[in-house]
Amino acid sequence: VPCAEHYQHEYHAHGDQSEQAIAYQQAADTYIRNHKGRVPIVVAARLGRIVEVFKPQQNLKLREFYDGIEKPVAVAALVSYYVLGLLSIAGAVVLRRRRRPLYLLLAPIAVVLITVAITYANTRFRAPADVMLAVLAAVAIDAIVSWWASRSTTAPPVASDREPATAS
Repeated sequence: VPCAEHYQHEYHAHGDQSEQAIAYQQAADTYIRNHKGRVPIVVAARLGRIVEVFKPQQNLKLREFYDGIEKPVAVAALVSYYVLGLLSIAGAVVLRRRRRPLYLLLAPIAVVLITVAITYANTRFRAPADVMLAVLAAVAIDAIVSWWASRSTTAPPVASDREPATAS
């Protein structure tokens, strides 16, 4: 954490945990006061991180380090998240075109984004949004399957070389 590293020497967090907490709080307060202009950049980075478009490779390393997730598993999760995200956008479009309400599905996603904007980005915070993304993706998959099924049933009959059998 930049503020902790930068101000750690200035505040010398010694003593018991309560004294260290006070020193770190003072360091954080000083850092925030000195970097107020960076708030929009920080919020944008947090939002980009939670939707996996800001430094996704770094996110993989963080998951491996903090959560103990092996890199191949983290990569598979990232790829599946991208697929889920694209399908969920398609599902939202389908629902919008069908004039169905979206707010119940989008509300948990908005809550996650607001939470991340005012706290910090961690993929675990995304769990409520992931459920809604799965529902929206299911809508897209259903629309694709329905379209494919209707396409194959409305195909014109294929001409045959044989004459149809007639009843005598």
